[in-house]
Amino acid sequence: MEMERNELKLYNETFVEYHLPRYKEIPDVGLLLEQTVRLINGYLDPLGVRITNSMISNYVKQHIIARPIKKLYYRDQIAALIFIALSKTVLSLEGIAKYLNMQRRSYSEAAAYNYFCAHFEKELHNKFSDGSASQHSDATDPADTGKAGNDAFLVSFLVQAIVECIHLQYRISHSDL
Repeated sequence: MEMERNELKLYNETFVEYHLPRYKEIPDVGLLLEQTVRLINGYLDPLGVRITNSMISNYVKQHIIARPIKKLYYRDQIAALIFIALSKTVLSLEGIAKYLNMQRRSYSEAAAYNYFCAHFEKELHNKFSDGSASQHSDATDPADTGKAGNDAFLVSFLVQAIVECIHLQYRISHSDL
C-alpha cells in the first residue's frame, strides 16, 4: 500500500511539472518519418500516449496534416501530430480534422498550438497538484485577438477530456483489478 502511494505521488509530481514543447521549441530542420515518431514519442511517453509510422502515414493520406516535403516533416506538421496524438485519446479522426480546420481558419499554427499546450499543462497541474507546486501557464487566449470566443471553450473541454482519459488509463493500468 505504501509503495502504491509513493508511486502515485511520483506520478502526480511528473504531471505537475510536465511540459509540452512550445511551437518554437519544436525542431524545424526537417525530420524523416522515423525521426519524427521518435521525437513525438519522446515528448508524449510520460503521458502514456504513443504514435506510430503507420498512424502518421494515415493522417497524411486523410489530409489531416500536410504531406511531408521530400519525405521530411517540419515544425507545423510535428505540432499538429502532437495535438492529434493527444486528441485521438478522446476524439475520432473526423472530429480532429474538423477541429484542426476550424483552428486553421482562425489562428496561426503557432498561436493555436501554444494555446493548447498551455491549457493542457494547466489542466494537468490542476488535476495532479497537491496545491503546493507553482502553477505556470503562458496561455494567451487567441480569442483575445478579437476572433471567435467559442474556440476557447472547445479547447478547454478538449483538454479536460484528454487529461481525464490519461488519468483513467494510468489508474486502470496500475490497479490491482
